[in-house]
Amino acid sequence: MHLGHRTIIEAVKKRASESGAKSVVITFDRHPASVVRPDSAPKLLCDLVKMTAFQIETMLVAAVLVGALLGCTARLLEGLLLRALLGEWPTLRLPGQRLGAVAVLAAVCGALLLLDLAVRRGALQVGRRLEGRLRLQLLRKIPLLSDRYFHSRPVSDMAARSHLLHKVREVPQLALRLLRAAVELSLIAAALWCVDPPGGPAALACALLLGVTPALLVPLLREQHHRAQSHEGALSRFYLDALLGGTSVRACAGERAVEREHEALLVEWMRTRRALGRSALLAAGGQAALGLLLVAWLCAGALRRPLPQGVQLLVLYWSFTLPALGLEIAQVLQVLPAVRALLLRALEPLGAPEERAEAEAEAGEGAGQ
Repeated sequence: MHLGHRTIIEAVKKRASESGAKSVVITFDRHPASVVRPDSAPKLLCDLVKMTAFQIETMLVAAVLVGALLGCTARLLEGLLLRALLGEWPTLRLPGQRLGAVAVLAAVCGALLLLDLAVRRGALQVGRRLEGRLRLQLLRKIPLLSDRYFHSRPVSDMAARSHLLHKVREVPQLALRLLRAAVELSLIAAALWCVDPPGGPAALACALLLGVTPALLVPLLREQHHRAQSHEGALSRFYLDALLGGTSVRACAGERAVEREHEALLVEWMRTRRALGRSALLAAGGQAALGLLLVAWLCAGALRRPLPQGVQLLVLYWSFTLPALGLEIAQVLQVLPAVRALLLRALEPLGAPEERAEAEAEAGEGAGQ
């Protein structure tokens, strides 16, 4: 509070006590300049009371991204701490020194663990907010849609969209996993280049192969996933029709025909799912085999070069983390087709024309004719 404000308040309190009245202070809800001079009023840095939900979500996403980028340096820090501990352990002869080194290592590991937990919790919160915002938009949009929209789509399809909407909250977690794996892969390749410049090009080539190879297999998995999703839609529609017409089917003794039709759909769905699982398994196996071959190549090159023992251990440790990161990228990219299809199905009603817009368009066409 400014000194001038304090002087005015003290004067008001003094006059109120002299006259036996109550002293009241009225403050502006906004900055005074925004009322007196709106054009030249200073902008507030942050107003948590009036902060919109979009601004809060933006700050939350930014905090999660910053925490994830900081957590990406965990593997580098772990390797450096391991090298320092192995190099300096023989010089730590006193029990207090060794206990202090272990305590520092435990503190760093605990801090990294807390950071990882905070980032994961933030990603979960972002996912819940994303799902809630999408549900609110759908609740606002659905009453505005015309009957033509619902008549052109099976009831089972609309029910499936409603039941699968909770999976939208997994999108930020998948994005976080992909971001962390890609950033860690790039940082480890750069660190290998720094500690072992002759083997830097090989490390960069390994990182590129492990990061790009899974992306090349995404179109194949996407096509197979779309085929499996089509069979799942047919099965769900068949289930709903069978439940709604169960009495009629039993009255007409059509159980055998319904069973044969259901068996045909189920066999096609099983074949498609089996093909999708086989492709995903082959992709994961190929990624793992490629990672092992590249790691063997990097390790053989590092062992042939006359490097210090600590540097060799560091290169080996970082090299063995590359296949795990490549496999993490492959696993996330394999799930992306399903997530993409889910998002497209969930967002499709938001882009549909509203009933009022359709009526105006039809009226305009009628007037034009």
